[in-house]
Amino acid sequence: MIGACRIKYPTLRFEVADAADLSAFTSRSLDAIVFSFNGIDYLVPDEKRHQCLRECHRLLKPGGTLIFSSHNPRSLVIGWHWDWDRLRSMANKASAGKRLISGPIWAGLFCAKLGVAVFRAGIQSVPRALRRIRTRALWLGEGYLFDPSHGGLWTHCAVPNRVITELDKSQFKLLEILPEDHPRAGRIWRTRWYYYAFSRI
Repeated sequence: MIGACRIKYPTLRFEVADAADLSAFTSRSLDAIVFSFNGIDYLVPDEKRHQCLRECHRLLKPGGTLIFSSHNPRSLVIGWHWDWDRLRSMANKASAGKRLISGPIWAGLFCAKLGVAVFRAGIQSVPRALRRIRTRALWLGEGYLFDPSHGGLWTHCAVPNRVITELDKSQFKLLEILPEDHPRAGRIWRTRWYYYAFSRI
């Protein structure tokens, strides 16, 4: 991937590095750092994550921005959402645009979609909740969970107030938090991860 990027964008710099050791970069040289795909959660043990935050602070100019995402240990329920406009469009198409018919068709489609969504969410949520309900991470709001995907990974996760406290200790100020299901309102028991933006103090 790095080779492909260097070919496509020859004027830009691409490096492979350990996020806990960014010594190849000059202090106060960056305006922003983006750590995507919840990557910070896989810096194990805790000291590696703390070292990464120290490195990010060192590299950012004063007022520079750190953006990352992190898993939520209290996410127990797999949520559901669908495209309301698509349902209306299907109802209008099936009724050939006749209002008297499109309403009942839309209601039927809505009920069918809701039933399928609730059933699917329940099937996915029960095993997830049973796995998490027994963990210290859920009850303490921070810790490690074993994620069976990708061959099995230990994943650090923390509720927003724990993340804010940790970043505060590393001299970062919170700018914004968004749930992964934005623009819907986040729910601590449903939101799988949060996106964070912090400013270097």
